[in-house]
Amino acid sequence: LLYIDAYAFSNCTKITTLQFPDKLGFIGNSAFKGCTALTGVYFGSGNLQIDAYAFENCTSLTSIDLPDNITSIGSLAFALRAPNSTAFSHNITINCSMNSAGAKYAKYYNVPAVFTDSGASVTLFGDVDGNGKIDSTDARRALRIAATIERPMSDYQIFLADLNANGTIDTGDAQLILRKAAGLI
Repeated sequence: LLYIDAYAFSNCTKITTLQFPDKLGFIGNSAFKGCTALTGVYFGSGNLQIDAYAFENCTSLTSIDLPDNITSIGSLAFALRAPNSTAFSHNITINCSMNSAGAKYAKYYNVPAVFTDSGASVTLFGDVDGNGKIDSTDARRALRIAATIERPMSDYQIFLADLNANGTIDTGDAQLILRKAAGLI
């Protein structure tokens, strides 16, 4: 398997597109960090792990297709961070299937996603009540569902609220929703 070392191409501001071979198995920490001209990334068909911050501050990368052969995506791999700041944001839309590492990343960091297997588009993971925002009401509803006080929602709504990706709404999801409501993630 091929791999790309940590920081291998960081701050290469002339890279505009990347086409990875099928045999690439690992992209290291911050490997393409700060590649501000990067607009397209195309992954091969082999199993691939993407490490933390791999594409951090790739400000021109606004959409990415993450195929099912990506087995894991590290912390804040596609995040933006201002200099001398600890706050992160995302300016990207992830195109992936619903049961993929891309979907798990999108759920955890509340990154807009388009699901290639259903055509559905999501901008707010954890919005249990569907009012367009994430707040303590969503966490309370998730807790009521976890305690079987309230009936589960449709399969798609469960998918949206299942932030820990274990297939059910539970107290872990409620905790993650509260953290999102408080701006901690």
